[in-house]
Amino acid sequence: HPQDSRLLYAVATLRAVQGRYEESIKHYRSLVKLEHRNVTTLNNLAVMLAEVPESRAESLQLVDKAIDIAGQQPGLLDTKGTILVYQGEFQRALFLLEAAAREAGTAARHRFHLAAAYHGGGEATKARQQLLSAIDMNLEKQVLTPTDLRILSDLKAALIP
Repeated sequence: HPQDSRLLYAVATLRAVQGRYEESIKHYRSLVKLEHRNVTTLNNLAVMLAEVPESRAESLQLVDKAIDIAGQQPGLLDTKGTILVYQGEFQRALFLLEAAAREAGTAARHRFHLAAAYHGGGEATKARQQLLSAIDMNLEKQVLTPTDLRILSDLKAALIP
């Protein structure tokens, strides 16, 4: 059912949760062709593409398109900030991730990504505070990408005695 957008979205998301990223990307790309202004799909495709360093420029373009469509929503700011963290651009990421965390309130993933940006920017105290907050919000029960899992492991080793 290549024209069924709800089915494509469900399968793409399932493949992402299963860690089958290439298949997830394929389905999200098909969905973007059908619904080129679907903000959630653009965001999710950006997250999947960010796992591959060579795809991060495209990932940023997709999340920027989603922001152009929907405005500066916390989830979109978090995605863009996270991609910048993955690229080592911690200072650029901080503004976005601080705004996302402030707007989202109790979103563990936003706090975690903010912790990563603080840590990368040399602000260990703030990084530890945000990491502990994210863990208290059950971060570790959420589905995290392989890059997020690696960053989480590194942060815990560096910040939690």
